[in-house]
Amino acid sequence: MRKSVIISIVIPFLCIIRLQAQEKLDSSLVNELERMIIIDQLAAINSRPEGHSSALSMSEWKDSIYRAHQSRLEKILNKHSYPGYDLVGKRGSQLFWTMVQHSDFEPDFQKRVLDSMRIEVINKNANAHNYAFLTDRVKKNFNEKLFYGTQVTYHWFTGKAQPLPTIDPENLNKRRAEIGLEPIEDYLKEMTQLNNSQGNSITGGITNLALLLIVAVLTVSALVVVFLLKKKKAIDNKT
Repeated sequence: MRKSVIISIVIPFLCIIRLQAQEKLDSSLVNELERMIIIDQLAAINSRPEGHSSALSMSEWKDSIYRAHQSRLEKILNKHSYPGYDLVGKRGSQLFWTMVQHSDFEPDFQKRVLDSMRIEVINKNANAHNYAFLTDRVKKNFNEKLFYGTQVTYHWFTGKAQPLPTIDPENLNKRRAEIGLEPIEDYLKEMTQLNNSQGNSITGGITNLALLLIVAVLTVSALVVVFLLKKKKAIDNKT
């Protein structure tokens, strides 16, 4: 009886705490990030808002969006540090991180975000996986070896994903496990499948570029054979 009474008191109390925590979220900032991500994702897929017209080329428009967003994100960082779950919730924190990823033209800014984000990850107030991806993004932009192997390139012929150079590759999976990432082998397999599903490979194991090269070689070979046959026929006719 006493146990049920305690539960009946504790559960409503926990619900009140949770509601109070939710009320502390900066809803105006969350809404702003939601509006920004819509344009950000259009730029990411080389598209524009419906009915939008601009004298800028697509690449110029895309760059202008990323730069305008970076400027605003930096102001948010200056005011709040990295916006964690307690400020904008998991969704808002994810949106901020996503747009920071598109600020490769300002690696110093990305580094500032990373340093601030590290504190929030330690406090369980930001996504550790996102921290790993941004870590490698920053290292790539500073021409340094990766730490977690999250940035990949694709083999020109097979289309298989392979990580960019990493520090201490023998302990790569150990570092990935420490932050909750899957083994590098599983990650590369997933990235290869994703790359193929996006139309970058005609068939598994042969990229579009490789296929074009094969077709080109076969075409040139056929033309050479035709030329040699014609030349032989011309010589035969003379004799």
